[in-house]
Amino acid sequence: MTKHLTQKQFIEAIGKQPLEFQPGEAWKYCNTGFNLLGFIIENTSGKKYWNFMSDRIFRPLAMPATTDRRPGNIITNRADGYEQTNHLLINRDYDLTDVFSAGAIVSTVGDLAKWNAALDCESILTAASKEQMWTPAKLNNGKPTKYGFGWFIDSVEGHKNIGHGGSTSGFSASIQRFPDDKLAVIILTNTDEQIATTLAKKIASFYFKKAD
Repeated sequence: MTKHLTQKQFIEAIGKQPLEFQPGEAWKYCNTGFNLLGFIIENTSGKKYWNFMSDRIFRPLAMPATTDRRPGNIITNRADGYEQTNHLLINRDYDLTDVFSAGAIVSTVGDLAKWNAALDCESILTAASKEQMWTPAKLNNGKPTKYGFGWFIDSVEGHKNIGHGGSTSGFSASIQRFPDDKLAVIILTNTDEQIATTLAKKIASFYFKKAD
């Protein structure tokens, strides 16, 4: 877990692993795909991943608190993360493999609210791009999955839900959008328990009940 691989080392390491299934025959979430996308961004743009993200998203949307989570960076009010061992909280271990474009990011609810607002217009992405991003992929047999381009597409209590959650050592986060209700719930926690998405959807259910 303490390896910090270069792009070449990363691709060589995963290339040795056998396929779990043939492309298009099944679907499974995997961080590896997001790491590969980060490398593709670097190779096609000629920029480091974080510089590209800053130039294309963070600065245009005025998201000053959103950046690379590297421990060496001085980040005002950075939250400490906590892990659980035998039901006891301990400080997270910072000496971990860099998950890179699969989630090595810090942000705030305020910055993520700006990102969410940008998804409601075309300041960053065109309507055609968002439609493609939020359309569930289909398998070779025509059966739809519940995943688009980096977003889960589902429903909560009959309300259309587009969102994603995730966790790393010491942290759990989620953004859940309900476009028909003009509602978005963003949760950031400093625990490795994967609770953020559950909390976000529960909060949304309170909203639905009140709206009804």
